[in-house]
Amino acid sequence: MKATRVAVAGYGYWGPMIVRSLREIEEVELVACCDPLPHARQRLRRAHPDVPAYCGVPEALQQSGAEALVLATPIDSHYALARCALEQGVHVLVEKPLCLASEQGRELRELSQKKGAVLGVGHTFVYNPAVVALRSALQRGVLGTVRAVSSQRLNRDTRLQPWGVLWDLAVHDISILQYWFQQTPSHVYVYGNTGGSGTVPVIAFIMMQFGAGVIANVEVSWAAPVKTRRIQVSASRATAVLDDTQALERLRFYPAYPNIVDAQRFHPSLGGFHASSPVLERGEPLELELRDFINAVRGGTALRSDATFGISVVETLERLQRSWEQNCSPMKPVLAAPLEITQSPHFKSVGAGGANEP
Repeated sequence: MKATRVAVAGYGYWGPMIVRSLREIEEVELVACCDPLPHARQRLRRAHPDVPAYCGVPEALQQSGAEALVLATPIDSHYALARCALEQGVHVLVEKPLCLASEQGRELRELSQKKGAVLGVGHTFVYNPAVVALRSALQRGVLGTVRAVSSQRLNRDTRLQPWGVLWDLAVHDISILQYWFQQTPSHVYVYGNTGGSGTVPVIAFIMMQFGAGVIANVEVSWAAPVKTRRIQVSASRATAVLDDTQALERLRFYPAYPNIVDAQRFHPSLGGFHASSPVLERGEPLELELRDFINAVRGGTALRSDATFGISVVETLERLQRSWEQNCSPMKPVLAAPLEITQSPHFKSVGAGGANEP
């Protein structure tokens, strides 16, 4: 079977990594890459002189004869560019999120079904070996009953995308949680801060509830000096800690105490808090994502992150956005009441020497 002819749209931050990964897949022939910015096309020509460079998607698809398109363009362009490709029967993989409105996502899904084209969404973290291993542990009941999830996704980012940290960072945690629990949250609440930079949050604290009482607390920020990618899943039998900044032992399992009394008796010297780290499958998440898409295009296999999953993530983002808009009004300052210090009957007044008199 001949190689699948693939084009890439967008050669900014994520596009070069997509091009590099596609070139590692034997079943792919990279036939075009397009970007409206001249300097981006120059970068492409220097790095990959054999790949034709184009300005726009319509031109690239028409002249290259591409069978599939990978979109790595700004979020607000996803809908129009994906629709342009799908109308021509071209398979499309859209980097996260699918679009800025769930209604647009449903239109794209309907069009892909009508044209018999594959529509996938690049939620890369659902291909992360540590995320996949933790999902397997949850499904097998290794951790017991899940009680809470706590996540921090922090870094310093001066790009300040116009859609804020919810659509840029929290989208990863939503996709991970919905992949683990196979459902959307029943309740959501967001509070955040614009950092004085505009109307979108650069810091946000998100509370979500899944199923029968699983609470998820997610903190996302563009204003943190230290990059943090950490998720903790607390359950009845064990606690799992996934730290994606670690080169080794990204996933660890810690035994849980049967009850609070045992926890209070714990002392590190007793050696009762050993962690285990499972052996993870090898593979770069982006390449695994692209291989999944190409396999779906070539063999009709089901995508892990298909259009329906991508739409469900956008629906949750819309709910988070509404919560943010309802709660983002500036907090009114509250003046503290004068503190009244009551003389304790156990102490007398402080003497001239500065010490409590006997």
